[in-house]
Amino acid sequence: MMDAPRAQPDQPEPHPHIGGGYTIFYYDDLASAADWYASVLGLTRMLSAPGLEIFRLGGSSCVALVGAGYGSQMPVRETNKGVILSLETEDLEGWHARLFRMGVAGVGEGLQTGVDGRTLEFKVRDPGGYCVEFFEWI
Repeated sequence: MMDAPRAQPDQPEPHPHIGGGYTIFYYDDLASAADWYASVLGLTRMLSAPGLEIFRLGGSSCVALVGAGYGSQMPVRETNKGVILSLETEDLEGWHARLFRMGVAGVGEGLQTGVDGRTLEFKVRDPGGYCVEFFEWI
């Protein structure tokens, strides 16, 4: 029987397949947050279950919204939640115009440069206070 091949020092060991990524936010008012992601952002709802709403972001990425008392964590009540949902888009101006028309707070500040001039971006807050950033590479 042969031994399993070992990774060479200059070659990283391959990892098992990753099928996608989920960002998970926790809310005291799950219904309000779910409505915002569905109606304001217009995201497609992938799953609705007691205490859980999952929306597709694109490709194999999703955002999961979890109600207080469900899951392994609790809602963060501080203003700085320590996390940003950062959404890359090729139509930053379209997103900005859409959210401005809908009266979403934060959009009126306009587009900013970020990442040392590598991105153009703007940020808004969802009903739970989580920061949602829209950006495009420049």
